[in-house]
Amino acid sequence: MLNETKKAELKAKLEDERAVLEEELSGIATKDPKNPENWQAKSDDLSEIEFREDVAERLEEIEDREAETLPLESRLHEVKSALGRISEGT
Repeated sequence: MLNETKKAELKAKLEDERAVLEEELSGIATKDPKNPENWQAKSDDLSEIEFREDVAERLEEIEDREAETLPLESRLHEVKSALGRISEGT
């Protein structure tokens, strides 16, 4: 079992990691309004799409961001789960 000092240290490190992950995610994704625990990849370019080539490029950009988002989101869930277990004392 961890002593209270070690728990506090781990909790602080996890909270720092959570903040970093959320900051990284907010640069490439937005929180899903229907489920704030999920993130949706976003495009940097929010302008109107006029040509088919632009659609393909935009989709490719979003797919690339989705590939970046998934591991960050997964790690964020792990960090939040660990913080919950620390709070519960398990």
